[in-house]
Amino acid sequence: MRFLPTEEQVAFAEAIDEIVEGSGGADIARSWADGDTAPGLALWEQFAELGLLGLRVSEGAGGFGAR
Repeated sequence: MRFLPTEEQVAFAEAIDEIVEGSGGADIARSWADGDTAPGLALWEQFAELGLLGLRVSEGAGGFGAR
C-alpha cells in the first residue's frame, strides 16, 4: 500500500500554494481575524473560478466527484 502523494497530487498542492501565496498568504488569515474579510473572499472567489470548490461535490450534483 502506497501512502505517499503522487507527482500529480504534489503538483496540484504546489499550484494551490502559489495561488494562496500570490494572494497574500498568511496576511489573508490575519486580515480575516481583524474583521477584513475582503482578501479572504477574493481568494475563495479565485478558487471558485478555478473550479476547486466543486472537487469533492459528486458529478450528479454538478461537481467533479474527485476522491
